Amino acid sequence: AANAALPAGVPRYQARGQLLLPAFRDMHIHLDKTFYSGPWQAPRPRQGKTIMDMIALEQTLIPKLLPTSQQRAENLIALLQSKGSTVAR
Repeated sequence: AANAALPAGVPRYQARGQLLLPAFRDMHIHLDKTFYSGPWQAPRPRQGKTIMDMIALEQTLIPKLLPTSQQRAENLIALLQSKGSTVAR
């Protein structure tokens, strides 16, 4: 509250009605597998049910993404930062 009593020595800041939030953290993201900032693609039904199916899919997908992966990753990082994320892992 604006008039709340604070212990001596605790700093007080005038936020002028704004809200201060801690930085956001994206704790699971695959920058190398993003389609962000690439050409639009319709969602595809899941192709496979096992981990081996997904590995096989990535073996065909990753080489196609590789030529533009750095630019797409940089664009995704810029988007994350613009929305308040400071950590991505």
